[in-house]
Amino acid sequence: MDFAFKKEKLNIAGRDSQESQKILITGGEGFIGSHVVKYLYDRGNYVRIIDILPNTTGPFEDPKNYCSEFLTEDLRDLSACRYAVRDVQWVFHFATSENRMGLIYEKSDFTLYNENHLITVNITQAAIEREKFVKGKNLNKIPTEIKIERLYNIFGEENNWKGEMVETPSTLIHKAIHLTTKSENNDKIEIWDSGNQLLSFLYIEDCVDAIIKLMESNYSKSLNIESEEALTIEELAYIAIDTIGVRSQMVTTDLDLKGYGENLYVDAN
Repeated sequence: MDFAFKKEKLNIAGRDSQESQKILITGGEGFIGSHVVKYLYDRGNYVRIIDILPNTTGPFEDPKNYCSEFLTEDLRDLSACRYAVRDVQWVFHFATSENRMGLIYEKSDFTLYNENHLITVNITQAAIEREKFVKGKNLNKIPTEIKIERLYNIFGEENNWKGEMVETPSTLIHKAIHLTTKSENNDKIEIWDSGNQLLSFLYIEDCVDAIIKLMESNYSKSLNIESEEALTIEELAYIAIDTIGVRSQMVTTDLDLKGYGENLYVDAN
């Protein structure tokens, strides 16, 4: 979910220009957030990151090389959100507590949903309060323009592939590479359940491009951002094997996907 305080194009005039805009990225140390940060910073914007993680854990070696300001703060603290949005024109909200296939928390764990709800409410409230202060009057409707995008199965450089149950292109490529170090008696790739689950995958650069275009557009409804094509986990695994050039057999797991179904993607048609 993103916020725009002004209806204008994102700036590419340079950080020292009078037209330079300040942009806040929550969760800027994460996979998607960090790529949006780098995209905007490389085009001359003043980019501020707020993330609960220390600035040595992100995908890029030194955040100072790709952002203007880094705040290590907890978005569950409303005062931290207010401080972060104090002078920005754009807010890109990527911060979240992750739960990959129910492996970090139980699927219905209240703590996970409560945390994500709280940080979103806090950053939204801070953004609304900031705009009311700038305009200097009480407003009867939300003064900020809010864009909501739903992102599905994004992959690409710097993606965290670790975790045997997270079946992404990066994960399966690394599994295939690992086979090159094993003996011929142990040349198997383990995949989810039956391997017939359908997913669509979108490359990170295409995802970032879609996010920026949405922010600059007049589109006001929530939008699914995903690939138009889908493939099964088994098909993806064979692509990984062919890419690395190894011989392998597929071994399915007993991972319980009950509640998720066979299609782990959204039909955007």
